[in-house]
Amino acid sequence: MPGPGAWAHLASGYRQTGPSSSMTRDTIEDPESHAAILEYAAPIEFVFDEITGPTATIEQTEIPRHLPSFAAGIRNAMRREPTTIIVGECRDAETMTAATNAALTGHRVYTTVHAASVAETMQRIVSLCRAEERISLTVAIAQTMRLIVNQRLVYSTDGRRTALREFLPFTPAVREIFLNASPDDWHKVARIALPKHGQTFAIAAQCAVDEGRITEDVARPFLAEAA
Repeated sequence: MPGPGAWAHLASGYRQTGPSSSMTRDTIEDPESHAAILEYAAPIEFVFDEITGPTATIEQTEIPRHLPSFAAGIRNAMRREPTTIIVGECRDAETMTAATNAALTGHRVYTTVHAASVAETMQRIVSLCRAEERISLTVAIAQTMRLIVNQRLVYSTDGRRTALREFLPFTPAVREIFLNASPDDWHKVARIALPKHGQTFAIAAQCAVDEGRITEDVARPFLAEAA
């Protein structure tokens, strides 16, 4: 598990709710998690009322039914001593700032942004930082980030869908790369760091072909991106 004070997981791409909910359920059912989870969603798509955990609790709040915004939800969470804050979407500067501050004060923060790749996720993160605080905020983000995952659902050989995931763990080496780069170049840095430190969509697609989960035709666009 990521340590305290971390953007433990920032997902991007499409239809993230399913994987995020699976992760939440695993945490609730883990007897060693000792997690106090607060989720802010718009809307709440998965309810955990019937899932019992020996050491974990979860409370879910719907935006904007119960609170006006995700940023207001994060501020609400800071008064309730959670270990984990799940933010349905980081869509504006106010939410980005609030989520970063929550991570800096020792909370695990899980959230999503709309982006087509890890590199575009980094570009989106920078764009959500207000100009007057961009330098300080991006430094804080680089220091607290733990993992970025981008997911795309593609047709599988069984006629259903399967996930291809591009991801970049923020190891100390990766963190140092971003800290030494201009935030305006973060999307370029991410593209360079991915093959060495993470997993590209091309690798994910080739693995899925080798496992028989997808056909070569489905994989071709992803493999072409790496060519």
